[in-house]
Amino acid sequence: MKATGATPQNAAKFLPSINSALSKYGINTPERVLAFLAQIGQESGGLRYTEEIASGSAYEGRGDLGNTQTGDGVRFKGRGLIGITGRANYKWMSNALGEDFISHPELISQPKWAIDTAAYFWSHHPKGDLSKIADTMDIKKSITDPQNDTAYRLITKRINGAEDAPQTHLNVRQNLWTQGQDSVIKWVKKHPLRTMAVGIFLIIGIVATIYLLMRNKNKIITTLS
Repeated sequence: MKATGATPQNAAKFLPSINSALSKYGINTPERVLAFLAQIGQESGGLRYTEEIASGSAYEGRGDLGNTQTGDGVRFKGRGLIGITGRANYKWMSNALGEDFISHPELISQPKWAIDTAAYFWSHHPKGDLSKIADTMDIKKSITDPQNDTAYRLITKRINGAEDAPQTHLNVRQNLWTQGQDSVIKWVKKHPLRTMAVGIFLIIGIVATIYLLMRNKNKIITTLS
């Protein structure tokens, strides 16, 4: 949990939910885990905040966030470990996770939903699963490595939302990656069979997908002929 910058107390509070979410949403390789933890660590101030400090009034009337009703800005301000913001995004999470966050927006501030909404947002981002970007990174290399830097900046942009995320935000995220890097590498060395199992699972999944596609293709060809 070093990658989040959290205190032992905050880490302990979120650890069960984080472990569950990582498995549930396929954040299951060293690069994916490290990138995800570092990002939510920055967004939440080291797992300290699950609700935006500001009142949310700045979002009032923001049609791009779905804030069409009076009071939506404050009601649907940033919550969770990745800052779910706006009526439209709260509705998105309600539909996806089966919880009424429109009637009870404060639920996203609770540990379970704070991490679940963050992991869902990560894996179902409108522009694609952020784990796919993390897959292009190499945990053994520095965050300043050109490929790592490019990928990490793109992930930051997807989460932060700004065309150019503030450099101070990017610096914190990069530092958290570096801070957690050794711990994840040591874990991989200590549990090589678990790491291998993840790799084998992914390979089996790819092979099975190709097989099904080819089988369906052959069925279609047979039917047409």
